[in-house]
Amino acid sequence: MNYDIEKINQIVNGDLRAGGGRNRIVHLLTDSRKLIFPAETLFFAIVSHRRNGHDFISSLYERGVRNFVVSRLPGQTVPEDANFIIVRDT
Repeated sequence: MNYDIEKINQIVNGDLRAGGGRNRIVHLLTDSRKLIFPAETLFFAIVSHRRNGHDFISSLYERGVRNFVVSRLPGQTVPEDANFIIVRDT
């Protein structure tokens, strides 16, 4: 896969809050423990009965991830250099 954040936003019909540029996306991530290439990763903050992926956004951001698919923006401090695609349900 080799898309940019705007193309992925079109595909998922989301609301893009862009601040991190048109990053090339090569890797999709749903498990924060399996991060390998943060600059080229899109993290899906999946909500399940066991975990809420939104809880891992801050730590992934600290590790270099700048692209996220979320069902809500994280807290009150949204990093200006990150891209968030907001969808109804992750």
